[in-house]
Amino acid sequence: FGYTFCPDACPMDMAVLMKGFRLFEQAHPDRAAKVQPLFVSIDPARDGPQQVGEFAAAFHPRLIGLTGTPEQVDAAAKAFVAYYQKGAETGGGYLMDHSRQAYLMD
Repeated sequence: FGYTFCPDACPMDMAVLMKGFRLFEQAHPDRAAKVQPLFVSIDPARDGPQQVGEFAAAFHPRLIGLTGTPEQVDAAAKAFVAYYQKGAETGGGYLMDHSRQAYLMD
């Protein structure tokens, strides 16, 4: 869970996660083929399908970026106990406060 306008944590976390996934693909291509990496935006006001798709593609060709309505994003975040909250408006826009965990599911 993150957002495309994130100035630091989200791009850094995605770079690290996708580097690990690339190493996994190299070492175990058959197993990696069964894994689907996802990025879920917590900022549906700014992150439409195009923005999320471009963000995901910048990190790995198999990374799928997901977004939705505010209600859909909220439901997904609650299902994974992911915290997020819109920060204060500033002259340059706003930031999103959010948790920073990755999930690996079988």
